[in-house]
Amino acid sequence: MKYIAILSLLIFSSSALATKCWTQSQNELVAKSNGKDPFEFAIDRAQIVFVGRAKSVQKTIYEEVGIEPVVLQVEAKFDVKETIKGNVSKELVTNSTDICACKYQFEPGITYLVVGAKYEDTLQVYSCEYIEPVAQSRVVEARRIVGVNKARQ
Repeated sequence: MKYIAILSLLIFSSSALATKCWTQSQNELVAKSNGKDPFEFAIDRAQIVFVGRAKSVQKTIYEEVGIEPVVLQVEAKFDVKETIKGNVSKELVTNSTDICACKYQFEPGITYLVVGAKYEDTLQVYSCEYIEPVAQSRVVEARRIVGVNKARQ
């Protein structure tokens, strides 16, 4: 038991593990333990939710012989069609440079539901599992969640 307590202290005190990556991995567990839908929990916690058409996408990829390529950064410029939550301009750039950010493979010309947050003066994209082309997305549900939360305030 003593070793479990020590291990727990090491994990939670480690700056490498005590990041929002750890928090994000816990979000689904927290949502389920509170009887909430994980999508609703993600929309509640997001600072920015919008529907936008990707205009341009730049990807930085690390490649090494014999190793699968790794996406280091994705920068996408959007024409915002609808702001669901947050303060969003008509044109928006997301830049997933943060180690915890989602490196979603946006494609130019496709309209997406995007969930994000401001981090170090840039819009970082999080909750990859909820980012998808609008034709398949939960836009109506996201509007409902944000509307219900505004009504509660």
